[in-house]
Amino acid sequence: MNLSLRNRVATSFSLAAAVVILLAFIVFYHLNNLNKEIESITDRSNKVTLITDEVRISAVQILKNQRRILTKKPTPEMVERILNLCESFTSQLQRLDAHYDEPEVKKIIGQMLSYTDSLKVILSKASLFHRNNIGMTSIGELADKILDAFSEFQDIQYYQNVEREEKIKSIINETKRKMMITLIIAFLWTIILGLVIPG
Repeated sequence: MNLSLRNRVATSFSLAAAVVILLAFIVFYHLNNLNKEIESITDRSNKVTLITDEVRISAVQILKNQRRILTKKPTPEMVERILNLCESFTSQLQRLDAHYDEPEVKKIIGQMLSYTDSLKVILSKASLFHRNNIGMTSIGELADKILDAFSEFQDIQYYQNVEREEKIKSIINETKRKMMITLIIAFLWTIILGLVIPG
């Protein structure tokens, strides 16, 4: 096809503009996907970290107060304080459970919930403790089990954090690879355009 110089220049400009627009769209698409994936992972991680910190504080408070009950005669105020802590702890664990799908993590959270429920049942009978020692040993054992389960949960969370960092690196590397392919295709297209249009 015999085109005038003016038409060839116009065609070259149009094709070049189309390539630039397409390239910009593809790069934006990859960067947007990268941003969304990292934002999703980071947002979930931040929420889990925040709830985990709350759970840690509640677990320590429960352990601290149960030791007071074991070393002193339990008063209604002390028992009420631990029961309130147990209620908060249960709520925090339920919120934490909603962020996980892994059976292993759900099992550990379920154990902590079970231990907390048992602790609440025993504490509800604590008004009898000033007359006898029934249930005193159970309170200590359950608090220790809660702490052990939480330690196990933190170990799993540590490995998941490492996996999360690896996943983010993988997403970034994959995006870099896709963008490099896009740039190579654009470069080849520019060469073809430069050879075909003038000819």
